[in-house]
Amino acid sequence: MSEQTLFADVILPLYVPKTYTYRVPAGWEEYVKPGQRVVVQFGKTKLYTGILKTVHAVPPRHYQAKYLENILDEKPIVTAHQLELWDWVVSYYMCYPGEVFNVALPGNLKLNSETKFFIDPEVELSEIALNENEQLLLDALDARPGISVVEISDLLKIKNVQPFLKKLIEKKLITSEEEIKSRYKPKIEHYLQLNPVYATDEKLNNLLTVLEKRAPKQVDALMAYLKTCQAEKGKFLTVKKDNVTHLLGENESGINALVKKEILLVEKVRVERNRGFAGSINEFNALNPEQEAALQEIKTSFDKSSITLLHGVTASGKTEVYFRLIKEMIDTGQQVLFLLPEIAITAQMVDRLNRVFGNVVGVYHSRFNPNERVEVWMKTLAGPHNGYKIIIGARSAVFLPFVNLGLVIVDEEHEQSFKQQQPSPRYNARDVAIVLARQFNAKVVLGSATPSVETFSNATNGKYGYVVMKQRFAHGDLPVIQTIDLKEERKKKTLHEDFSPQLIDAIAKTLADRQQVIVFQNRRGYTPLWICDDCGWVPECTNCNVSLTYHKFSHQLICHYCNTKYAPNARCNSCGSNKLRMIGLGTEKIEETLKLFFPDAKVGRMDLDTTRNKESYRQIIDEFEQGRMDILVGTQMITKGLDFSNVSLVAIPYADAILRFPEFRAFEKAFQLFTQVAGRAGRKGAKGKVLIQTNDPQHPVLELVKKHDFSTFYEDELPERKKYFYPPYSRIIEIELSHKDEEHAGKAAKYLAAVLREKLGKRLLGPEKPIVNRVMNMYLETIIIKIEKTEEFGEFKKFIAHTIDEFRAFSDYKNTRVIVDVDPL
Repeated sequence: MSEQTLFADVILPLYVPKTYTYRVPAGWEEYVKPGQRVVVQFGKTKLYTGILKTVHAVPPRHYQAKYLENILDEKPIVTAHQLELWDWVVSYYMCYPGEVFNVALPGNLKLNSETKFFIDPEVELSEIALNENEQLLLDALDARPGISVVEISDLLKIKNVQPFLKKLIEKKLITSEEEIKSRYKPKIEHYLQLNPVYATDEKLNNLLTVLEKRAPKQVDALMAYLKTCQAEKGKFLTVKKDNVTHLLGENESGINALVKKEILLVEKVRVERNRGFAGSINEFNALNPEQEAALQEIKTSFDKSSITLLHGVTASGKTEVYFRLIKEMIDTGQQVLFLLPEIAITAQMVDRLNRVFGNVVGVYHSRFNPNERVEVWMKTLAGPHNGYKIIIGARSAVFLPFVNLGLVIVDEEHEQSFKQQQPSPRYNARDVAIVLARQFNAKVVLGSATPSVETFSNATNGKYGYVVMKQRFAHGDLPVIQTIDLKEERKKKTLHEDFSPQLIDAIAKTLADRQQVIVFQNRRGYTPLWICDDCGWVPECTNCNVSLTYHKFSHQLICHYCNTKYAPNARCNSCGSNKLRMIGLGTEKIEETLKLFFPDAKVGRMDLDTTRNKESYRQIIDEFEQGRMDILVGTQMITKGLDFSNVSLVAIPYADAILRFPEFRAFEKAFQLFTQVAGRAGRKGAKGKVLIQTNDPQHPVLELVKKHDFSTFYEDELPERKKYFYPPYSRIIEIELSHKDEEHAGKAAKYLAAVLREKLGKRLLGPEKPIVNRVMNMYLETIIIKIEKTEEFGEFKKFIAHTIDEFRAFSDYKNTRVIVDVDPL
């Protein structure tokens, strides 16, 4: 054993710029390894779960190192590849290590610290006068030391008990210490078995006779156990307690009494929450010639570049190509990461993967509870031979502990859902996945019918491989896309609740043909705007400079920025008029309108309001897929990746809000959204049709959408990007400053911009107020920096980060919040 004193750099789950160095206790030298969880003290009393990053012999220069309190893992649970990836994310996205730690590691792998209180051992209580609450607490602590804050609050009936405890600590009557508790709880199932003492017919009958006289509930419980055994085709089996309880109407009292008497014996079994797939495995679908050619071209392209863009029109069968690549990779004993932009898509894709690959597929996304996420983490860490071979998930899946990653697939790579907006790190999972693949020398396939301009540029300039699929599977035709002129319809006064006669007739015909309809509106709620007809007043959020959206189901006006809810106005707050009018369409209003137009049709809705629990996505998708829903109304979550065989009509009641959004990517996002949602129509069977209502039917983006002409769109977009120095010709860093005082926010932004401009020059734009310049009572200012795509990008970022750190330390502006977003969408 080495006698050298060792130190460990630990990543803390805190907003601090660096790791913190701790001393390794003597005798622990051979047990500490990078990637282990450790318990450490930071500050005076707080204990935290940290990740041990490096072990070395260099003590910290500016502070006395505290000792590691505990090592929680025998083996590391964070791999060397992950620690390297975390470093890259910290550097590229200009964030802190603790921010990456918090987004990467499942919450239940971080232990929970809870303060416990004790009587100070040096106090002489007999010499101190105590009030009633003090005496009550000290009596309780004397009887049971180590009471928590919550328990003290309940005992004293004081809601905010912290000031009271602080005074007692200052008087040196009590002391406190931190207790660390594990937050991960394994799932335990209880099984029942009849005690072998009674496992003959004679002894069982005697037992029932005795129980019938004194304990009829216990007889019912015993009979329920026997019926469960009979249903499972056996006698005196070990059966699941829940199955017995279900027969008793969820009443467990009889079972508990039999257990207490040891008539029934209980066995506790630890089980996985993610049980996996138990169905039959299907053969692969045969590839058509274009799919087969695409598969071979991808393999060939991997010889030149590890990253390939698969550019296939909607319904071209890209998924079947993915499956062949996955099969080849897992046959070599390697893992596959399959990233999707939306949880909504995950449910349908998981079913398809399971039916082909069986019980080797793990699913990971934010709708899983913390315990489920821990179990997926551990089965990924176990590697392809003992754990999952395929992981499918949303953006957070890039942070899982892969052991032998061979292939990364990013489907719908253009999707903005891959970009984390809140909280930091504001990473793009597509780009992080590419870096992750590079660490393993793994291959990457980026798939899309409408690639991002940056990805398409990388493919056409030779940085990425490029494979195209131009035909729909089985040679199906792309849908016919038509526009409807809303201005003309208003002149004719033919609109009904913002629906044109052409759109209503098309829906009616589709339903009569027993086909299904998708209606896309990228705004949830009932109506986005209330307005007073007399004075023009619009109800706004008191915390944010935005109008409120009315939600009819909850009968509330809701701010979609801070989620504050308000009672609807009966009269105008400005002039007192009762002439309040609703303007605009939300998904809730469209759903209601369609139910009025088509009372015999089953209409469903898929947006944030209807998909808040983990299973709601699957329920809505299954209902629509199985034909138990005729019309599905939804936001952009219905635009991508979903495969419905019976949809022949897609309707977009109002396209203009997307086209007119004031940002440089507006046309790109509009083209992608309209093309993707149009791609849901006519995927199998009947030819699809798409109707788009707009005030500008000759808009150049809509003209290209109608022709399914991505190439021309890209060629038209590039000169505009180049002219104004936007990606792919530059990289963008957005700095947002916020403060509760508007004048202070403006001064702070001007000061920071002036300092940055000394080196950045014309690369810096602003500061300026964003469209929504107040959110949650914080006034916002933004600075935009456009930097050349050269090696200097990293140096510029270091300068920006250093300048911001100095700005934060400056006394005049230390209360100003600064957010940095690299590659904003």
